[in-house]
Amino acid sequence: MPAQVVQMLHNAEVSVEFQDQHEESLYREAIQGKDVEDFLSSPAGRFVLGAACQDQLEIEEQLTKVFPWRKRRIAQLQQKHQAITMAVEWLTSAVNIGLTSHRELDDDHYEE
Repeated sequence: MPAQVVQMLHNAEVSVEFQDQHEESLYREAIQGKDVEDFLSSPAGRFVLGAACQDQLEIEEQLTKVFPWRKRRIAQLQQKHQAITMAVEWLTSAVNIGLTSHRELDDDHYEE
């Protein structure tokens, strides 16, 4: 049943009373994770991930060709690569946190 409640809460169809702040946090994390998962499954999300991967490959290629004494250029490329990596990690983390929260809500529900 929590999956249905999460979906209703996500769609703002009902007002939900939570047992405590922890339960509310779990619902919010589950909803956010589902939102990110839906985005990543959408054409726009697939484009963003594809562009991120392509950019990283291009940066890695540039890093193999840049002269070692061009320290600023190397730092710029490394910084851009790290920013892309972090963004993808944030999205992945949001999905994983959402799945974990959803499982915890399911476990709590079946224990009652």
